[in-house]
Amino acid sequence: MDKLSNSYNASKAVHVMRESERFDNDSIKGIYLGKTLAYKLPFFLNQESLLNPHIAILGMTGCGKTFLLRSIIGRSFTYHSRGSIVMDWNGEYSEIVNFLSGTECEIGNRGDLEKIGKKRNDGIVSFNLSKLRDKNEKERIAVDILGNAISEMRLRKLNGRLSKLVIIDEAWKLLKAQELALLFRESRKYGFGIIVATQLARDIINEIIANSACIIIFKLQNSTDFELLEKSGIINSEEVARITELPIGSCLVLQRYKENPNLINKIFIERIEGMDYSCYKFFGGAMRFEVVAEEFINQTNKLGADSEIKNAIINYAEQNERRIDLANFISFLFKSGFGRADIVRYLRSLKVDDISILKAYNSASRLIVDV
Repeated sequence: MDKLSNSYNASKAVHVMRESERFDNDSIKGIYLGKTLAYKLPFFLNQESLLNPHIAILGMTGCGKTFLLRSIIGRSFTYHSRGSIVMDWNGEYSEIVNFLSGTECEIGNRGDLEKIGKKRNDGIVSFNLSKLRDKNEKERIAVDILGNAISEMRLRKLNGRLSKLVIIDEAWKLLKAQELALLFRESRKYGFGIIVATQLARDIINEIIANSACIIIFKLQNSTDFELLEKSGIINSEEVARITELPIGSCLVLQRYKENPNLINKIFIERIEGMDYSCYKFFGGAMRFEVVAEEFINQTNKLGADSEIKNAIINYAEQNERRIDLANFISFLFKSGFGRADIVRYLRSLKVDDISILKAYNSASRLIVDV
């Protein structure tokens, strides 16, 4: 303890951050996953900074793979306007797709898929295969969906900017499909990122692992999986021991960056934090729109005000059961000390259009004396 009695000695004895816990200016351009296990620092997954945008997710049943996929879909769309093509085998993505005003295509037979066609859609589109009872037919239709994704992909310009995700849970069902291998090889140049999840490392240890710049490993206990992962150089024996003891929601994230593709950056995440898909409903006159709770809180916290005022804004919304009359809200913000310019900027950050703001201001004019 004597050696740590002053800040100088402490700085020599204690590492502030592990070398692998990389945080740079580009990190926050990604999507938030959770806090690091070692130092509880926020971790952002930035696919654009990686060697390629593809992600492979491994883990036992119930460890958090689907939870993570839903979070990636939601945050990628909310913060980066990236659409997704979702292979939904069991109807597990219906809630998030509908909440984010996506398109859910319920497939009961091949004819349903043919009716949908190959029309390009920049939002979130899920293919719900839960009504299909024949396993082989379900997998054949899933392959056709991948073929449609390839057709859509090839209609896009070769700019390489990530704009679309293809989400494939239970990827082991499609490992023999040439379409899946083709997506991994070619999709990057069209701005597509492929994300697959499966239970066993041996399912995807070859081409998929080789073409995924990000690998996320939840709890595994199969010795064959560990042997394959160790032989591939992805993890070492110490990490194997830690992975076997991971609680639900915790994972190891391995990444290869464009700037140094030979280095594998490794970070343990304490717990994947999901997105809050409840929302705040704004209304006024004929206008109706919704703001995702996470975005409302995020933009409120960015306001140039002290924490007490920010908390008061959030409490105001909560006390009104998240149903907010825009004119009354403007009046509340004005009485809280915000000027007209600040209020307009704030409402614009919540995606309120200028016409709606103007109408709401007119409705609130009897309550506001702008100075």
